[in-house]
Formats: sequence, structure tokens, C-alpha cells
Amino acid sequence: MQNRFLPYLLTLPSLFLAAVVIFWPVWDLIQISTHDVSRFGQLRDFNDLANFAALAADPDFT
Repeated sequence: MQNRFLPYLLTLPSLFLAAVVIFWPVWDLIQISTHDVSRFGQLRDFNDLANFAALAADPDFT
């Protein structure tokens, strides 16, 4: 008898890889956008939405 779950089992590695490729950059984007970041890419202090407020107040952006 053939296993009914074999197709789902075989797609798990590709789904895992797709999740890593999609969600890891999104998570990094959220972290970088809500923290002060040094020139070398190290996260410093959590600053809530201050980066977005500074961006909205910048006349070159708006």
C-alpha cells in the first residue's frame, strides 16, 4: 500500500527552504528598522518607531 503522506513528506524540504529564504530577510528587515544600527551592521538600542518618525520628518523623503 502506498503511503498517502509521501507527497507531503517530499515537499517539506522545499517548503522549509522557501520559508527560510522568505522569512529570514523579513525578520532582519523588521529588526534593522526598529533598532539603531552601527556602520558595521551591529544592532544597538531598540528605538521603537523613531526611525520611521525621522523618515517622515525628513523633507527629502516626503
